[in-house]
Amino acid sequence: LVRGDSRALLALQGPKAAEALARLGIAPVELGGAPLAELKFMQADIYDWSGRRLGISRSGYTGEDGFEISVQAEHAAALADALCDQPEVRPIGLGARDSLRLESKLPLYGNDLDDEHTPLEAGLGWAVKLDNRDFLGAAVLREQKAKGLTRQLVGFTIPEAARAIARHGYPVLDADRKIIGTVTSGGPGIVVGGSIGLAYVPTAMAPAGTTLTIDCRGKDVAATVVAGKFYKTARCGPPLLPSPTPTTASAATSAAGGPDAGINLDAVAGTWTGKYDAQKGRVAMPTDVKDA
Repeated sequence: LVRGDSRALLALQGPKAAEALARLGIAPVELGGAPLAELKFMQADIYDWSGRRLGISRSGYTGEDGFEISVQAEHAAALADALCDQPEVRPIGLGARDSLRLESKLPLYGNDLDDEHTPLEAGLGWAVKLDNRDFLGAAVLREQKAKGLTRQLVGFTIPEAARAIARHGYPVLDADRKIIGTVTSGGPGIVVGGSIGLAYVPTAMAPAGTTLTIDCRGKDVAATVVAGKFYKTARCGPPLLPSPTPTTASAATSAAGGPDAGINLDAVAGTWTGKYDAQKGRVAMPTDVKDA
């Protein structure tokens, strides 16, 4: 593994990311290379942009369509400017990316994934195939799978009427207010409404529809376990929860409508979803969901 600062990574995400990127005249370097529009999810190739080499993959951590673009550091600003010149694109940052990955139920290392929880508990068994394979930790995982899980990472929703957001580290309580789990990620459900989050809970409380009690700064708040993603893109189906017709604004990504592509100028991708306020030049936060 070679580390260095000679390259930069830009993430262009959102329903119109391919349309915006196509205007830059980017072409495959190799004869017979895949045109950008034909790249499938998690495929990558080398491309030329006005004499500058780009490594482009159809990927990102937002749950939306999009591209991650590796470029020489000295050309990063020019590429970012060219992308931001496109009418769909606006720059955004990590907070926006975090709202998107959470609505798509994508776990974040340091929050939902750590040294204290296994991939099986986090619902990532597909990433650690145990059949006839040996790797660091395989024996522990096989033993855990044979005995059965005692805790699992689940998604939960809190209705808007509760006016509460369960943040990272908030405890999950049983009927006697004994701590039985911990919230690992939480925030406003900008597209789906209310607030949403992830938490590790006992397996018996993991089925969809189970009611959880979360201590939000001394206030007991009822939450409901849900299965699957909180929000699915138009390619996968409608949102899990009803919401007012949302629009989106972003730059490195744009998740569900509105100005539809975004670019994150650091090495991360993300888009803030919500109603874009053109006069203020930003996405307005919901006023009816506050941290209790």
